[in-house]
Amino acid sequence: MMSRDNRQTKMYSDATTQFQNSSVAFVRRMVAGVALINLLVFAMVAFSLYQSLGEFEARADVTTQNLSQLLAEGIAGDIDKFDIALLVVADEVERQAASGGIDRKELNAFLERQQQRLPETFGVRVLDAQGIVSYGRGVNPRARQNNSDREYFVRQRNNLKVGLVIAKPILTRIDKKWAIVLSRPIHLADGSFGGVVYMNVGLDYLTKTFPTIDVGLRGSVSLKDAEMNLYAVYPVPANIDKVIGEKFIVPELQELIQARRDAGTYITAHTVDGVERKYAVRGISNYGLYVVVGIATEEYMSRWKDQAIKTSVLVVLFCLATLISSWLIVRDIAERRQAEAAVRRLNAELEQRVAERTAQLEAANKELEEFSYSMSHDMSTPLRALDGFSRILMEEHGASLNDEGRRLLMVLRDNAQRMGRLVDDILHYLSMGRRKMKFGFIDIAGLASEIVTELQAAAPERRLQLEIGALPPARGDRDMIREVLQNLLSNAVKFSQAGSNALIELSGVTEGDENIYSVKDHGIGFDMRYADKLFRVFERVHATGQYEGSGIGLALVNRIINRHGGRVWAESKVNEGATIYFALPTKEASHG
Repeated sequence: MMSRDNRQTKMYSDATTQFQNSSVAFVRRMVAGVALINLLVFAMVAFSLYQSLGEFEARADVTTQNLSQLLAEGIAGDIDKFDIALLVVADEVERQAASGGIDRKELNAFLERQQQRLPETFGVRVLDAQGIVSYGRGVNPRARQNNSDREYFVRQRNNLKVGLVIAKPILTRIDKKWAIVLSRPIHLADGSFGGVVYMNVGLDYLTKTFPTIDVGLRGSVSLKDAEMNLYAVYPVPANIDKVIGEKFIVPELQELIQARRDAGTYITAHTVDGVERKYAVRGISNYGLYVVVGIATEEYMSRWKDQAIKTSVLVVLFCLATLISSWLIVRDIAERRQAEAAVRRLNAELEQRVAERTAQLEAANKELEEFSYSMSHDMSTPLRALDGFSRILMEEHGASLNDEGRRLLMVLRDNAQRMGRLVDDILHYLSMGRRKMKFGFIDIAGLASEIVTELQAAAPERRLQLEIGALPPARGDRDMIREVLQNLLSNAVKFSQAGSNALIELSGVTEGDENIYSVKDHGIGFDMRYADKLFRVFERVHATGQYEGSGIGLALVNRIINRHGGRVWAESKVNEGATIYFALPTKEASHG
């Protein structure tokens, strides 16, 4: 038999082993718990940094796209102005040639007047059919300066229908300045080539706005054509004479242009200086030129990197502290509670950082919208003045102008008025984001019937038929939802076959927590490949000028529905009509 001492020794040994085993298990559980906490912290930090990275990228996208659009519109306006002057000069040369021959003194005086109206140019001149500089400021007829080798002359001579030519930058032979040459052909009475009228526009003028925009210390702004020839660049490099007019292939930009897209963004380091930047490209009207605005990724991501480094260091220090502390908790529960408190503080700090970054992004977006609103508002006054003065000129001096002069003046008025309407639409679009919302129940069927009655009165020659199906009750701001229906029903009428009856179907259904409404027409429809463009500002799925409108209507619909917490989408087939859907929450949603 086992003695009493032996039994006690065994019992003590078993208890010691059991305690040791339980201690080891406890330590293992504590280590596993700490490791799990560290893993969760790493996951939270990684997710937070990933979200903030997307925010910085989105902000850079918006900034570069808006800057490129502003620059492209400004340059397009300048080119339009210069082209009108070229047309006027070409008409004068053709008129004199057809009426018995060109009067050198009279034509030079005419060219001088055009030059004075365009001080930003430094050469409005005329070449004869052999390329000899014959008329204009600083022209010596005896010198017989020959420009027949210039790109613009060759293109005009070889193709009588080419119209406006914007040639690569050159160092002008007469004025000895870098310029972009704009030219128009001269047609003789029998339709043959009679020469070229051209003007030199200084690169410093055409790119005058480049230095005024903020692209950071290592950003860039450039002007290129579809063949990748560099027309202008800012900041101006030291070897400017060697790079202007040269071809610099950027695969990302080349792919975008070859896809016939007039706007887009990309990131590349295929640059003259090798700096990686986020670029936004915007086509300049239909002139074959592109504005490219770039912000150095190193600069716009520097703040994110600083935050990422500080947060990562803090997390690493925290993890080291918890691993060391995990062994000492075993001895003191108070230290474990302190570690848990540290985790809570860290989580609170991470949430605070996320909130701060979100607030910064919202403030930046608001500042950008206010800048766009101010720019659009400031454009209204000069456009009204341009329209008013051109109307006065037509009324008081129209009789002294020839038919072409009156036509050009009317073109000027039409474009000023169209631009004015566009600015008004932009202001209205921007104001929609500021308007206070008054929620209530809305009679969708009643609003639609009221709008169709107005549309019928505006087009009495057509028969508009509205079929209203089952409609769930809607809740939202009545005035805003009326604008949504006004745009959708007007589009349904506009894109129905002209001169025929227009059938429009309005229906709705409740699905989950949404009321979904649809407006269907039986018109020309559109290709669903371009559906992503449908609800963007100034984007169209039909050719510009084919249908009236500024391209803002559906973007306004999208903005209003988004403010209601809803969504918008479309379905269509070419020549089989289109259906626009919009969904509103069944309960009042938060709105901006």
